[in-house]
Amino acid sequence: MNRNLVARKLAEKMSMSLVDSRVCVDTVVSIMVEGLLTDEKVTFHGFGRIFLLSQRPRAVRNPQTGESMMFESRDTIRLKPSRELIDKINKRKRK
Repeated sequence: MNRNLVARKLAEKMSMSLVDSRVCVDTVVSIMVEGLLTDEKVTFHGFGRIFLLSQRPRAVRNPQTGESMMFESRDTIRLKPSRELIDKINKRKRK
């Protein structure tokens, strides 16, 4: 599901125009990005928590050439799903 499909579904469920729903989706995404840029956790009850995780530098190897190099430290984004979301997904698979 991409951003446009989310905007379409939001427009249908909320009886709003597609333009307005796209603005809403874009606003929510930008607020989430701002939160992550300031090292805040973004939490949605019933969905999960999105947060930054720092990765330490490590040695890696190029599989084609066999050359070793250092991979610099960086931040990555992680999602920790809520127990409710995990339960919903697992119940869906059992049916």
